[in-house]
Amino acid sequence: MKKADFEKKIIERIDYRCDHIEKLLTLSLLNDMLPQYAEELYMDLSDDVKKIVEDRGFSIVKSELFSDKVAIFLKTDKKVGIRDFREINQQLNEYASNIIFVYVINRATMAQKRKFIEERISFSIDGKEQYIAQVQGD
Repeated sequence: MKKADFEKKIIERIDYRCDHIEKLLTLSLLNDMLPQYAEELYMDLSDDVKKIVEDRGFSIVKSELFSDKVAIFLKTDKKVGIRDFREINQQLNEYASNIIFVYVINRATMAQKRKFIEERISFSIDGKEQYIAQVQGD
């Protein structure tokens, strides 16, 4: 191999490695910034969404990122049935289709969990189990 070809190959490999390093740095930066965005996003929810959450006796307990969506975790001290979860979920999704609403519950039977999954309602059982439904259009 000629010296010029050898040097050209080395420069190509260096360019290739630098491009990948740049992409990794960009991803790392985004990874650091996105959780802050998720925390701030729920503060910017529309008044309609905040009113639905409040009127139904729920409160926002946290937010997390799931792929390119933000999940807002809602909790209530009231006893709520699957019909109530279905209704509030439909109302909230009308105003915020780019957000996943996750309902934090203390416990659920297998039948209740199955119903949540069939109804595509995201839920989280305190520290034990979590189901995040795919948002329509994904």
